[in-house]
Amino acid sequence: MTPARLACASVIAVVVADAQPLFRDALVRVVRQDAELHLAAEAADGRAALAAIEARRPDVALVARELGQLDGDGVLAAVARQRLPTRVVLLDPRPGPDACALLGAGAAGLLSRRVTPDALRAAVHRVAGGGTALCAEAQTAVAREIRARRPERPLLSPREQEVLELVADGLSAPRIAQRLQLGTATVRTHLQHLCEKLEAADRAQLVRHAMRRKLLD
Repeated sequence: MTPARLACASVIAVVVADAQPLFRDALVRVVRQDAELHLAAEAADGRAALAAIEARRPDVALVARELGQLDGDGVLAAVARQRLPTRVVLLDPRPGPDACALLGAGAAGLLSRRVTPDALRAAVHRVAGGGTALCAEAQTAVAREIRARRPERPLLSPREQEVLELVADGLSAPRIAQRLQLGTATVRTHLQHLCEKLEAADRAQLVRHAMRRKLLD
């Protein structure tokens, strides 16, 4: 392959879609300032954006979420439904809680409309290379969603719960050891861990704290 053909192969075709003329012009200017990016088309509404993506098959589409009757989410859904090769990066005034859902729907990126020119160009290159581009707000939203989905680990182990319930019944460490067929030293270790986890200074406080945290009936 000749150097000229190699240069052409490295160019990333981009479609820009935004309903606001000034912002769309800014996006177009940012794309044109990068020699490795080629503006394939620009669109002022969702239907024109989808038509351009279907006709031009660009590598990346920068699509505003607010695009009128067919919004950016609708364009993304259509691209995914038709299995078009274009990777869609959505531009959102307020990236937030639906970031995970948009990525699940096929978005290759989610950027704030406050994105800087350098960050936008870097995002296009990253997405064209198969990566994902998220602005800081979107990253925070995704991290929050992941933490919310993670099952919360029980505070106490099953054995600690057993020891706690027997303490609440008034049993001493030796009697708990006998009941559970454990060594007394092992029971005392469980008691120490219980006091540390529930921030209790003694057995009575341990029971009170456990009841307040609904670890005991």
